Amino acid sequence: MKTPKQLEEWSFSTTNSDNIKNKIGDETLVEEDNLTEKSCLETSSIDGLSTICSSSFCSTQNINGSLKQRLKKLELKLDLSLQNYGLKLQNKMQAINFDHKNEIQEIKQNFQKLIEENSKQLKAENDISLKQKDKKINYLVEEINKLHNQSDDLINLQTNFNNLKIKFIEEKEKPTNLENELKGIDKKIQKLFDETIKQLNNENAQKDEKINSLKVEIKEANYLIDKKIAELFNFNNLYFVVSLLNNMVFVNVKIDVVKLVNVVKIIV
Repeated sequence: MKTPKQLEEWSFSTTNSDNIKNKIGDETLVEEDNLTEKSCLETSSIDGLSTICSSSFCSTQNINGSLKQRLKKLELKLDLSLQNYGLKLQNKMQAINFDHKNEIQEIKQNFQKLIEENSKQLKAENDISLKQKDKKINYLVEEINKLHNQSDDLINLQTNFNNLKIKFIEEKEKPTNLENELKGIDKKIQKLFDETIKQLNNENAQKDEKINSLKVEIKEANYLIDKKIAELFNFNNLYFVVSLLNNMVFVNVKIDVVKLVNVVKIIV
């Protein structure tokens, strides 16, 4: 497809060619008129019919020869003009193609540079994000371990309370005259039982709040990890896919965290 500039040059070339042809036709007509006038003058200046015919024949031959020579010169001049213009047009087209080639090459280089810069930036952001996720997961694991230890303490406390209650029942069944003392012990045990139950309820409520909070944090961490994985796959970069495969251990850590939460639920 020709550019507006090329179309303008082509139109200019066609116009020049038509002008040259018209000029050739005009010069040919002028030459014929001059030769005709010359022939008429020569005819009028010669006496006799035979002289006129001879002069007219010679004039016609001279006219034809002159016209042929003139036409050959004009055709040669036209061919040279067209050849020169063709060379100029070809040089301009080569220059335009060279400029376009340089522009395309520069665009490719800039695009490649932009891709490399974006890749480096995305990799750096991904590394930072993975480190933050690792730190967050380690923190969550520590908190779950603490809750697990607290749950063990609660289990031990419940066991001690049950043992104390069994011991109290055994002592109560023994025949003794220390009824008042037993009543006092019973009150103490009841008080201890009430306090223990209250403490257990409070600790269970706190534990449930922590577990719910950890669930929310784990869910957010999982969402961020899945989102980053999706971004890496959408970028369709082999380097990041390999990096993703190397960092799949975070998915296993996520599964372990969920298992720990389930264990805490079972214990409760």
